[in-house]
Amino acid sequence: MHADYLENSEAWQRIRDVLAGDRALKRAGEKYVARLDSQSDDEFRAYVERGSFYNATSRTVSGYVGMIFRRDPVLQLPDKSVAVQPALKTFINDVDLLSTTLDSYAKNLIVDVVSLGRAGTLVDWDGEKENRAYLSAYSAESILNWRQTRLGGQLKLSLVVLSESAPGVPKDDDSFVVVDVPQIRVLKLVPSTGDASFTYQVELWQLAPGKGRKKEQDWRLVSTITPFRLGKPLAAIPFVFHGPAHFAPRSVEIPD
Repeated sequence: MHADYLENSEAWQRIRDVLAGDRALKRAGEKYVARLDSQSDDEFRAYVERGSFYNATSRTVSGYVGMIFRRDPVLQLPDKSVAVQPALKTFINDVDLLSTTLDSYAKNLIVDVVSLGRAGTLVDWDGEKENRAYLSAYSAESILNWRQTRLGGQLKLSLVVLSESAPGVPKDDDSFVVVDVPQIRVLKLVPSTGDASFTYQVELWQLAPGKGRKKEQDWRLVSTITPFRLGKPLAAIPFVFHGPAHFAPRSVEIPD
């Protein structure tokens, strides 16, 4: 993991708990509430439950987001005569293949940026069903690692490691329960064959259960993909960092 991630991960979790409110803080117990030496487990639980947390933080985030979107965004699409207009119209009404509009997607990103000072978007391509581009949002906690490299006179992302989950299979004893599989998506630039250029490549790693006597779970490479556009591989990683002051990978420092 990136040193910047390790430095901020605890603060991000604390912010998530505070935004979740009273129940999340009480469930964390001694993490946020000091326990007296004389208290038994039952006494401490009762002590925590009697407390009350006024969630000013969540109200502040809602207020900031409300001010940013106090006026509806105005998006100007090309004229209908332009060939790309139908594709753009489809895209803004469903940017992530989950029926999320562009306005709603932007608002969700703003919530994360105001709260944690960080979020990310991967521009991907669905060539099996939709045959179009779509967006995938990643929270600060999901962006595990990254690297920038000077290539061709420009500072470019050369590595991004993302934590996510892949659809699993129903459990043997209950077909209605589907357990997702932990997955790591590695986006990287690799040297192209025969020249000095670089090509965008995607690796998917999944957590597989141990077999036989081996109980430990292993991360296993399940897929390596080289995305193409107009018949040519991409020369850059289509991932964007979102922050309150810049689009650089570095995080905004969160005070204790």
